Amino acid sequence: MAGMMSSDSESEDTSAGSKLPLTLDNWITFALDQPSASLLLNLRLKWHAMFLRRMTTPNKPPSQSDEV
Repeated sequence: MAGMMSSDSESEDTSAGSKLPLTLDNWITFALDQPSASLLLNLRLKWHAMFLRRMTTPNKPPSQSDEV
């Protein structure tokens, strides 16, 4: 997760209300507003938690929260 919200660009607008940089695979960068960045981070954390649950107990059927 380190570097998820980082960028190498020195020409970014850092004023209040600016877009937050989201860098994927160290080569593509998207500019997101704060609410979108928060939603995306939350989705990533939930997906990661579900992935770990499924890897540790592969024979257990998915829970109702996993299905949601």
